[in-house]
Amino acid sequence: PGFGEELAVLGSLPTLFAEERNRAMVIGVGAGHTAAVMTGGPWEHIDAVELEGAVVDAARYLYDSRDKPFPIDDPRVHLVVDDARAQLVLAEEDSYDAVVSQPSHPWLAGSSALYTQEFFQECDRALTPGGVLALWTNLFRMDIPHLRSIVRTLLSVFEHVQAYVVETSSFILLASNHPLRFDEQFSERVVTEELRPYLQPFARDDLVDFAVGLELDSGSARIFAGNAPIIVDDRPSLEFDLARIPHRDAISEDQLDRALESLPWMGAETFAAIPSEMRAD
Repeated sequence: PGFGEELAVLGSLPTLFAEERNRAMVIGVGAGHTAAVMTGGPWEHIDAVELEGAVVDAARYLYDSRDKPFPIDDPRVHLVVDDARAQLVLAEEDSYDAVVSQPSHPWLAGSSALYTQEFFQECDRALTPGGVLALWTNLFRMDIPHLRSIVRTLLSVFEHVQAYVVETSSFILLASNHPLRFDEQFSERVVTEELRPYLQPFARDDLVDFAVGLELDSGSARIFAGNAPIIVDDRPSLEFDLARIPHRDAISEDQLDRALESLPWMGAETFAAIPSEMRAD
């Protein structure tokens, strides 16, 4: 597809897990790749919210130079050049089945506001009861304590949280107040022809291959988060603390493995609904 595996997973999670797939919001158009993956789902309406219009122009140039269709031109996609939090505040309650947030780096002013408890509450209010929030988090210029804080802040609003790691730069989070399960519905959705161009290049186009990227389910996420500080608007710790981390520093695979190794294996409820034909004896 011309972009990284993390974006294929981030952009496909709402299509795979949301109960209904009618209306979605993508926060941060960037190069347009997350929106492109979202168009692989049967969404009727996608609001693509970008703060800076010039970013959209640059993304269009990228697609045009490769002679690829620009995802924002999909008739289901509605471009909104505005602040995403303002759009969420203006949105009616229960108006979105999914919100996908891929902000810029959280040590930047503005972007850090998309990792706070208040932002997650705004998402929760705008989401339908079976809706999901998919959130990209960096592993570069990050440390384990702040990663724990992001997970705990998400858990302070949403009952169910998962985390996926499919490459070394990203920690992809999925949150909902509806159970997140690998079930018959998931197994049918992950093999659709519309998603295949985005998932097949990374061998993520069936239930088992997709599930191997799961690092945390809701139970292990709570243990991982522990009593880490909750991030709030009035104390944007990511903006100030991560800026002090040298730009070449990152959470290594070894560091992340050590942080996760003491956690219990996934709870039975996460995989309880897997179709019987996919189970080992």
